[in-house]
Amino acid sequence: MVRYWPVIELLSFLNFFGTTLLDIITQKYIYGSSVKDHADFERPNCCKTLNNATCGGLENPGLISADNDHWLLYINLVSFLVAMPSTIILGIWSETEGRRNVLVATLIGIALRAALFTIIIKFQAPLYFFVIASLMTSAVGYNTSFMASCMAYTADITSNEQRTLKIMCLDCAAGIGIGLAYFISGFYLESQSFYDILWLIMAIMVFNILCVIFLLETNVFTHELTPICRCSDFVGIWKIFSHDPGNGRRWRLVTYSAALFVGGVVFYGTNDLILFHAQTYLCFTLILLGFLSGALALRYIVSLVFVKLFQTILKMANNLIIESGLLSLFAGLIVAVFSRTTRFLFIVPAFQFLGGMPLSVMKASLSRLVEPQEQGTLFAVASCLEASAAFLGVILFSEVYDDTSKILTGLPFVIGALLLIVPAGLVGFLHKNEDPTSRYLFFPEESECDFGHQCTISVRSKSAPKTVSVPVVSNEDFVVVHHQNECQTSNVATNGRLMPV
Repeated sequence: MVRYWPVIELLSFLNFFGTTLLDIITQKYIYGSSVKDHADFERPNCCKTLNNATCGGLENPGLISADNDHWLLYINLVSFLVAMPSTIILGIWSETEGRRNVLVATLIGIALRAALFTIIIKFQAPLYFFVIASLMTSAVGYNTSFMASCMAYTADITSNEQRTLKIMCLDCAAGIGIGLAYFISGFYLESQSFYDILWLIMAIMVFNILCVIFLLETNVFTHELTPICRCSDFVGIWKIFSHDPGNGRRWRLVTYSAALFVGGVVFYGTNDLILFHAQTYLCFTLILLGFLSGALALRYIVSLVFVKLFQTILKMANNLIIESGLLSLFAGLIVAVFSRTTRFLFIVPAFQFLGGMPLSVMKASLSRLVEPQEQGTLFAVASCLEASAAFLGVILFSEVYDDTSKILTGLPFVIGALLLIVPAGLVGFLHKNEDPTSRYLFFPEESECDFGHQCTISVRSKSAPKTVSVPVVSNEDFVVVHHQNECQTSNVATNGRLMPV
């Protein structure tokens, strides 16, 4: 039995911890610059209630807030628009060049972003330099490409039975990293020494690159040199979502993708809205905001434990796990509608204790629908969908909150709860016949291999992992070898597992 080292999970935690700290420091610097342009002193929080709206005596608080929001929107929009196509290209490229090469390229881009942001902050450069730096460094995908490559690598080395838990581990590591960054910032954000954390962020990024180079095993499908961007690659994306071998794969892919997008809009939009509601309506201090962010991050740990419990003891299908998580999110949003006090708002994460499960299990279910040589492309598309949902959700719920805060403060949470009916209906009604005990839930044992340029499908080996020309996958007993235009199937006997759960 080979011992498994959670290198990918460690990379996910450190990367999102570092990038979240970088975003927080950047936001603080931009707000400070806006305050200096419109007022004589700085005050980081602007609290508004139903009866009044004060901002510590600042002149034109609305103008300061608008200026700050605009610059943050420009940075996020540029990063989003550039990262989406590059993520797709790198995801397709990883099918032939391996996930490790894409991870190295992405992490170098993230490290370069941190270095440029550090220079801008240290030398107090104009704010538009943040937009230029974001434009340059997002060309290698940023966090979207990083997460897609991590999930594709996890899919390469796990079986269908293990994949749901391992992808949940990845999201849990990322969520804990984000929550810990916000928790730390709550204590040190007002200190001027907080900017010194930029050097810690740089050290984390360099450490991540070294970990990928020296600790991560490579997994390459072919040894052929292929261009990084071809028109036929984008046609392959259409083939993945249009190919249907007769088992309903196409409609399941479309349905899960739609559920992932709508669920992501609600999850990320309401998560950001809870923090914004606490800061503006309930006048939370930075320390309280840090505690609330930490409480929201604990959902991932609880969700990970319950995914393991549901799979191993209760033998629940993925669909039922998703429904349980959506129900938990629904209950938390209903509680948030009536959160008028500090203590009541802290009950929301308690009701959403399973809220980290739905999106992770949806991505795992999508992965189980496609062949191994399509994992990189699929997760690139899934990561783009999730990033689009997060970007759109934050903007939509913020706009709704601003327009309805004087009428009904909890209306955006009601809208979010109602929107959860869409993914719950898609997953619950269209996939209710899934058999959790089946080894091949979504595709037959023999692949037709009539789509795509490769036909390399599995290798399940119980020997120690090593550099090979095909991905190491567990609990599979067939290998499809592509030679010119023919597919030849051969059985491979196995006697152990690579990654025991």
